[in-house]
Amino acid sequence: MAKKVKKVKLKSKIKVVKKKAKPIKSIKISQIAGILIDQDELCSGGGVGQWGSDIKFSVNSERQLSFRDMKRTSSARWASHNIIGKRPKMEFLGPDMDEVTLEVVLSAEMGVRPRSEMAKFRSACKKGEAHYLYINGKKVCKNKMAIKAVSESWDEIWSQGELARAVVAVTFSEYR
Repeated sequence: MAKKVKKVKLKSKIKVVKKKAKPIKSIKISQIAGILIDQDELCSGGGVGQWGSDIKFSVNSERQLSFRDMKRTSSARWASHNIIGKRPKMEFLGPDMDEVTLEVVLSAEMGVRPRSEMAKFRSACKKGEAHYLYINGKKVCKNKMAIKAVSESWDEIWSQGELARAVVAVTFSEYR
């Protein structure tokens, strides 16, 4: 036995509007403050930071390029005025440039090619490039930073002279 279903027409003024959904464009690279940031890398938890578009610090299952012992130094400029027969007087001239030092561990076992990564740091230092330094998606300094010095330590060399592990000490200086 089939039950009879009673159809009731409702008189409501609810209007159903069907719109075509716009396709979502996937954004892989965006430009923020004049520097390219790979959003997939930074948002996936693997991105630690970056300086420019060539040097990206990241930690993931395939590659680990990170740093240790990061230190930031802020200082002021002072002038000393000598006075005959008395102690000198100090005069504050203004803030000095901030500096950031860090050590980058480059290991072939971690998916990094030490020689090519060291070449990037040396090249940027010799060219005088200045970019914003980002750590965890935030600027370390409000101004761009230039690499002031690069020091390399070759820790492990395999047969045939292949560099397997190196530590690069990098000094960034505020650029205005």
